[in-house]
Amino acid sequence: PLPVTERSLLEAKVPSVKRRTSCVYADLKELHLQMEILKAA
Repeated sequence: PLPVTERSLLEAKVPSVKRRTSCVYADLKELHLQMEILKAA
């Protein structure tokens, strides 16, 4: 689970993850990258 603000930031950067059923591997890789960037900040 992510805080709402963090989730919103990630969804803004990787919009396809909002639609869980159509999320593909490339979307998950981008989501992971963006999560790592948020952690580093």
